[in-house]
Amino acid sequence: MRAGTLIGKLIPSMINTFKAIFTLHSEGQLILPIEYQREAYKLLKEIMILISFTEGVHCDPTKVFVEEKLIFELIEYLSVVYNDLSMQKEYFDFLLELVEFKVSVIHSDGFVRRVMEILKNCLLIQGIGKELLKEVVSKLYYKLESVMDLRFDNEACKILLSNASNSQSLWHIVIRYFIVISTYLVNPKLCEDRNTNSERAIADEKFISSNKEFQDMIWNHIVHFINKVKAPSKDSLNKLNKSLTESIIIINQELNSILLAFIGNILLPSSIELSRELQESLINLINTGYSSSGSFLSKFCMDTLLSLCIKIKEPSEMKCKMAGLAAVALINKCKELLRKFIEDEHNKVMLPE
Repeated sequence: MRAGTLIGKLIPSMINTFKAIFTLHSEGQLILPIEYQREAYKLLKEIMILISFTEGVHCDPTKVFVEEKLIFELIEYLSVVYNDLSMQKEYFDFLLELVEFKVSVIHSDGFVRRVMEILKNCLLIQGIGKELLKEVVSKLYYKLESVMDLRFDNEACKILLSNASNSQSLWHIVIRYFIVISTYLVNPKLCEDRNTNSERAIADEKFISSNKEFQDMIWNHIVHFINKVKAPSKDSLNKLNKSLTESIIIINQELNSILLAFIGNILLPSSIELSRELQESLINLINTGYSSSGSFLSKFCMDTLLSLCIKIKEPSEMKCKMAGLAAVALINKCKELLRKFIEDEHNKVMLPE
């Protein structure tokens, strides 16, 4: 800790005060009124930003200071002690506010990375509770989308690309958490990090696996997110300065590769019981991956479609329907390839010697 700074000396006392306030009990119940919770969280956020401005200019913006670590330890502590629904809601609203990159906050990149880890642990290890699960997850997906949209914001993009010179970009980190969290929400048993001992986490898992309305919502969020990340509009790319465009195109190709593997390895095998509409959406995601990627990813997309057609273990009506959808997409892709090959060969013949 930078003992010479006033803020460095005050932080431990502030942390202890916040801990006492947030965990104030009366007859076993937390008694801090909601309006005071909100004010306390606002103050906590302002302290984090103040620390960032104090000595953040010459430090790695993807990491957090010792003082900030103390605050995040408090935040993690609160995730364990809160059982009251109203206090949980305020807590998650506060966390989700921090999943937002702000150009004006030096350590905003580091904040998002650390908060994503806390949210992942809340979801997979401690459990959130079915009462809040739908709301928290929906807001989280929208927050992740907003971070991915920063690829086409010149000011934010310049900063995040500079930050990525010493580590993975924030976009790569967000995709990683998106995949871990989405895997859990689609099929908890596929997620190695999940906690099978926490009562609340076990209850969440049962709710996730059995509630069709929740599953439909999750799949729609996932498809929408991947579509938005994989196929940015030309207008979005045109907004970028030329000096940034090449770097973002490379990053987009890397993200596409990661997402296509996620679709092939996790989503498609888990989609057997989905509606035809959602299954078609997944097939279309592979098609767009084929259209917008290089030769390696194009081959991966073709192989994925082919495997859906011929590798059917324990055939069922739903699996056969998925195979049918994949077969139609694969045939259309083959037609497209042959048509393009014929056109290219024709153009070669027409060229003057």
